[in-house]
Amino acid sequence: MAEEDGGGKDTSLIVTSDNIEMHRDKRRAAEKLMSGKPVPVQYREIPFEQMYTTDIVECFVRLLARKEHMSYAQAENLPVGAPTYFISHAWGSTFVDLVESVKGALAGAAQNDTKELDDGRTLAGTIATSRATLVVLDKDRVIPLTRLWCLYEIGSTPPQKLQLVTHGFSEKDVSQHIRNIDAETALCFSDRQNTVWDALIR
Repeated sequence: MAEEDGGGKDTSLIVTSDNIEMHRDKRRAAEKLMSGKPVPVQYREIPFEQMYTTDIVECFVRLLARKEHMSYAQAENLPVGAPTYFISHAWGSTFVDLVESVKGALAGAAQNDTKELDDGRTLAGTIATSRATLVVLDKDRVIPLTRLWCLYEIGSTPPQKLQLVTHGFSEKDVSQHIRNIDAETALCFSDRQNTVWDALIR
């Protein structure tokens, strides 16, 4: 968060159903301007179904990763291995929808088919190793198709390994969004990310 919004302080920011949208807007603004500073955040009395993936990351993952200076999997000593599926998704959708979509897509997979990503692997190596790239889409906004990093992940995947996860709706429902994909106008949160993007595609 930016300093004027509480960033860099030891006092926790309290996020409730009344101010969560304002909190998200301020967090996104700080990310775009690269002006954010770490700050403890407490989410209170917010239905879990309303929390975005980015809220879950802020509430659980970043808190532990920042404290231990390592990835969440390393900090929790979770078993990791070569990934069998690479999940491409946008953080700006609800976490429950993400989990339900992936759960539905992998309903027939063996229990040990899904492993946490070893963060020492490069993106290209991870995609090459994975059995498939699952692109989790939401029906209304189809956010991954408007994000540069998601488009890069999609473009880095061989067509035969690419699967669109449309849990609860069909690919026809998002066909217009697919036709309108434009990397030039896709969202990237900072100039630094744009620089990385340019380096990757050249």
